[in-house]
Amino acid sequence: MTQALAVSLFLFAIAGVAGCGGTTRSGDVAQTADVATNETVGDDTAASLDARVADQQDPDLEPSDVAPDLEPSDVAPPDAATTNDTDASDVAPPDAATSDDADAALEPDLGPAPPGNCSAPGEIVLDNDGRFSVTRSFLLASSDYEPSSRCSSPTGAPDAVYRLNVPEGTHDVEIDTVGSTANTILALGFDCTPAGLSQVCNDDADQPGGPSRIWLHRVTGPLELYILVDSHAPDESGSFTLNVQLNNPGADGCPTISAAPLDISAGGTVVGSLVAGGQLQNGSCQPVKNAWPEAVFRLTSPADGTMSFEVLSNQFTPAIYLRQSSCSAGTELGCSLGASDGQIWSSTLELTSSGSTTHYLFVDGGTGSYVLTYRPH
Repeated sequence: MTQALAVSLFLFAIAGVAGCGGTTRSGDVAQTADVATNETVGDDTAASLDARVADQQDPDLEPSDVAPDLEPSDVAPPDAATTNDTDASDVAPPDAATSDDADAALEPDLGPAPPGNCSAPGEIVLDNDGRFSVTRSFLLASSDYEPSSRCSSPTGAPDAVYRLNVPEGTHDVEIDTVGSTANTILALGFDCTPAGLSQVCNDDADQPGGPSRIWLHRVTGPLELYILVDSHAPDESGSFTLNVQLNNPGADGCPTISAAPLDISAGGTVVGSLVAGGQLQNGSCQPVKNAWPEAVFRLTSPADGTMSFEVLSNQFTPAIYLRQSSCSAGTELGCSLGASDGQIWSSTLELTSSGSTTHYLFVDGGTGSYVLTYRPH
């Protein structure tokens, strides 16, 4: 995913689509309109994403806050005969009731306040294994931004902004809030503005109240990204944990000895792009065979539950299909061809799972960027 993906995410938010029905290319996006999408793509933006993709301050102390002025005559000389025999138990503690700082001294240490806005985002510094993790309290955070309306967050809910510089090369980037005590929402932008941070979001990746997760699939650096961690309540005082992992890119094809598809078993939202080449697979619902490239994802289904999939694009009509066990020749469990609401194309698929089995999900139907959301529940 290159700068073209940043441009196409911008189109997700502002481009309208004239007509529907049939496969389209990126040139078919023609007019501007507000977008109301699924929970992954925002509906209110004004700024382009072509840019590629408090702390706590101790109160100032006056000298009078430390100790009253002493005259030399007020200080008694030490008794040389007894000084060496004095131990700590003989020293009277200061009178805390008379100290202006007594209450502050008794307050718990909440750690540094999380970044509050784009003027001072938290910096994500990856370690040698490509990992980063931070835990902060929402108690000290302000409310500065809102994610997409599809990931509803009450007005006034505290949030925090972080910046990630993706290094050169092609990578998969996984971002999640596993370990948070607060109920969190994740949003992602290539531009640190209110509009930019309302583009792509994820809430409750696998269950209500659970962690949120976003993958950037096959993203090409160098690239600057902004991550919004939002909460669900204006009075949220719990903590959030933000985890970032930089991985080798998953293959956009069936497994080989040297490459395997991105595993999305944990649930979440994937931001990716289909490029020409690799027209090897087809779904039963596709009217034209071997016409477009496909992206492939691996997942292990929940032991007993439902698998829900949704793909959005404003650059092509997405088709999604799911196969069991074998990637290239497994049994197709379902296929869905996208439809347009006049602004973007979407395709949904929901299937019941009766056991933990390996499945392969295909995103097909055109070229351009897409947003895939998978929710096991």
